[in-house]
Amino acid sequence: MQSVGVAHTLQDALELLLSTPADVVLLDLDIDGHSGLDLIVRLKGSNLRFLAFTGVRDERVVDAAIRAGARGVVSKHAQPETLIRAISRVHDGELWLDRAKVGRLVDNLREPARAIDPFGRLTPREREIVALMVTRSDAPSKRLADELGITESTLRNALSVIYSKVGIGNRLQLFALASSIGWPQRTL
Repeated sequence: MQSVGVAHTLQDALELLLSTPADVVLLDLDIDGHSGLDLIVRLKGSNLRFLAFTGVRDERVVDAAIRAGARGVVSKHAQPETLIRAISRVHDGELWLDRAKVGRLVDNLREPARAIDPFGRLTPREREIVALMVTRSDAPSKRLADELGITESTLRNALSVIYSKVGIGNRLQLFALASSIGWPQRTL
């Protein structure tokens, strides 16, 4: 096993992965304040195998990582031996999920399609903000605010209202929730 590089931003990670051969990508789901899920989605057709690395315990984030294409999830609190074993198993084409995650994913497959829209309580403008936040998850807040024609402070306030209405706490969870309902294939 050999490390071929380290990146601290999504853009650096994308450039590194496009220029350097790798088999397994250990990807922090919260990379420099942005969702690492975006990188998985962007490189979905490649031969790369992603192993999500996270300190987040929110099941929706973990589920979204698997739906996005990660082959496993390992906690930042895991022992080094566990991390090495997870990387090895994902390299060998296996999944790395604990039994509780596997059980939850299987249960979700058995459930009928949910008609509940988690974004149903949002106004059209709030849905527009969510759509931009999800499709441009790697963009800084200042740039997103400019595209929306509002100040960065107004964007932060709008996001606080959205997070409260939807029952989440941050941008990563917003991306995970949107991914869990089929974004970007399905329109909010």
